[in-house]
Amino acid sequence: MADKRGYNGYNSTYSAGGYGSARPSAGKMSKKELKKKEAKARRKEYNATLRARQNYAAENARYRAKIAAVGGIDNRYYTLPEDKKQRKEKDYFFVMRKFVCFLMMLLMLVSIAYFALNYVKIAAIPSKFTALFMETEAKKTETPGEGEDTGEETPPDSEASNADETGDKPDIGGETGDDTNTDDDTGTAGEEKTDTGIYYSALDPIFGFIKYVGNKFNMDIKIGESPLYDAMIAKVEVGMADTIAQYIILAFPVAMIVYIITALVMFIKCFIGMCGRRISKLLPLGSIVMLLCAAVTAFGGLAYLTDVAGKMNYGGIVTVLIGGVTGAGGFTGGYGLLILLGLPLIAFILSLFAKKKVPYSIFDTYGE
Repeated sequence: MADKRGYNGYNSTYSAGGYGSARPSAGKMSKKELKKKEAKARRKEYNATLRARQNYAAENARYRAKIAAVGGIDNRYYTLPEDKKQRKEKDYFFVMRKFVCFLMMLLMLVSIAYFALNYVKIAAIPSKFTALFMETEAKKTETPGEGEDTGEETPPDSEASNADETGDKPDIGGETGDDTNTDDDTGTAGEEKTDTGIYYSALDPIFGFIKYVGNKFNMDIKIGESPLYDAMIAKVEVGMADTIAQYIILAFPVAMIVYIITALVMFIKCFIGMCGRRISKLLPLGSIVMLLCAAVTAFGGLAYLTDVAGKMNYGGIVTVLIGGVTGAGGFTGGYGLLILLGLPLIAFILSLFAKKKVPYSIFDTYGE
């Protein structure tokens, strides 16, 4: 005769919706009363199931004792599996969650510290390495000049004839030669080349935008210097033929403000994810928002290069991005622009590993 108590003596009325399948009818009861009645029914079914398991375990123990008294048999076939601890909410865990959150927290801290360095202006750190945009002397194109080898043979009587006419010998760097160093990079002998570049702070557009909005409301705001954004706004007020460039100039300071706020929020969320049990699902989204804001900032520099009557050259964005590193000269993006683009990109890649799910079932080794 089949055992009606279910598998291993468990109550066969167990269902996925709770410890029992019986649910009280709603009737005219309120939601609060209905929830209490359902909870009471679940507790009742759970207690019944627990008592059934305890009774069956006791019977099994008595049976094993009788078998052991007559010589014993292989007891592993009569051993109940150990009770597993019920897991709440999720049946999986995250790989490297705390370590990834720690790395992302450091990246967000660097993002916030970058803007703080532009405000504090530490003398030990040159402005070249913290500037958002820079304007340096353009590279000179190398053209064959005097004294350079152009691949043409020198006329055989050029120097000799001059020497014969003047009665002097050609200068070959001997006693009569001039030993002064005339290298373009060092200037005169013993004199170092000075940096004549102009470097614009990352706070320049933010301060300039705040003052621009304040002037619209007849407010005299003195918050800081903003020569770059003042020149941009001058183009906008004159009226640019390319409306997209005009809108980008007005929008990219707002994008930088959103960048700072997002970095601060993600810093807090990464700290909570590192110390707590939960991890935010919005970390990849926050990284994408920061990356888009940095891209808009880069196009703001490209819009500045656009003439009032001209169109924006989108192909020049590469020069704006890496021109400061390669030393192309002219108006280009600085190291700070690369920092704004690189940090959220690395954070986005790390956030994918923080959400990697692995089920707890990989630790279940019984039954093999």
